Amino acid sequence: MITLQSGHSQRVYTGTALVVGRRIFTDCAVTTVYARKLDAYRLRRLAGKHMDKAGAYAVQDRFDPFVESMVGDRDNVTGLPMRSVRRLLARALRAR
Repeated sequence: MITLQSGHSQRVYTGTALVVGRRIFTDCAVTTVYARKLDAYRLRRLAGKHMDKAGAYAVQDRFDPFVESMVGDRDNVTGLPMRSVRRLLARALRAR
């Protein structure tokens, strides 16, 4: 998987929902991850670190050699997209 992603970008989408009573509020976060183009040797060395990860790589390490850059929120890729959660909470409070 990381061999296929090397040198390319991908979008990570995370949908969130908040249910308040009978109302449902939804949001979607999008982050584009740009993977560095690495040679076969470097990819093999990184493969063990990224073996059991969704999307085939882990970006918890801020300076992961595989990830060149990201456009969007990092927490959308590593876990819960907090900006989306805050938007949902604000919308739910306004709708009260």
